[in-house]
Amino acid sequence: SQWKFLALPGQISVEINTDRQAMFLSSSIAARQTEAIDIPQRTHMYGEAGTSLLIAGTRCYLAPDNCFDRRRTGNIVRGMMMALISFSRNFIFIKTMKTAGTSMEVHLAPHCGSGDIVTRIFPDVPGHIARNYLDSAGNEIFFNHMTARQIEQLVPAAFVGKFKFCFERHPVDKCISHFAMLINSPLHMKPDNAKTWSEYLERQNFPISTHQYINSDGRLMVDKIYKYEDLSDALRDIAAKVGIEPSPIKVTEKSGFRYGVTSVADVMDREDQRQIIFEAFKDTLRFVDYG
Repeated sequence: SQWKFLALPGQISVEINTDRQAMFLSSSIAARQTEAIDIPQRTHMYGEAGTSLLIAGTRCYLAPDNCFDRRRTGNIVRGMMMALISFSRNFIFIKTMKTAGTSMEVHLAPHCGSGDIVTRIFPDVPGHIARNYLDSAGNEIFFNHMTARQIEQLVPAAFVGKFKFCFERHPVDKCISHFAMLINSPLHMKPDNAKTWSEYLERQNFPISTHQYINSDGRLMVDKIYKYEDLSDALRDIAAKVGIEPSPIKVTEKSGFRYGVTSVADVMDREDQRQIIFEAFKDTLRFVDYG
């Protein structure tokens, strides 16, 4: 599936290979079968998640809705996924799509120490203090689209001993929430978004997050996958494991857009629609039971 990002003024080269994967490289790098494109101003372009972009010698990785603008913020200014790495509390939180992950990061970040890694959030949340996500040269090495594999590569020793967790959500509920965001959220509304639920199902650009918490062999890399539906119990369990006082989430970020869409009950009653979603989420359902 294609993801949108913001390209910078200047020359870049684009290489499209046979499986529709797109690789974006700086024009200074020779690449086979590339086409140089002159970008006179900031321009939206498309590429596959996981491909890379070189800007002034700094490699960045694409994620859904990532936006690149070195003049404002460095390499990556926003994304749909993030990570929180606490050395002081001995945990790693990996944010998945449409599971209240931004709210969870805002909830946990105040309990992190000054030496912990807290990534940036877009749009900004009052009181959220990002820290230790840049290297000595000012490059953003911990960013808003980090998989467990990427974190392990950066902090291999710390990765082994920490409590690693994430959240998942019923696939149908997750997709409806995602579709509502695409059609109702000003930050996510784009001219090429699916306009109807049927079109959304046909495109199958679903918020699947499994790749964030498995390795290249398909094995789980987190210690616990909590269910979004059991958030209250999950908060108590997380608090006990990381040594903080249990408390409810007080900040509900990126909510309020679920209107004018179908219901979970209606989709579950439609076998054809239910099967499309469950088939797409079959890897997720290996680890979380939503039978």
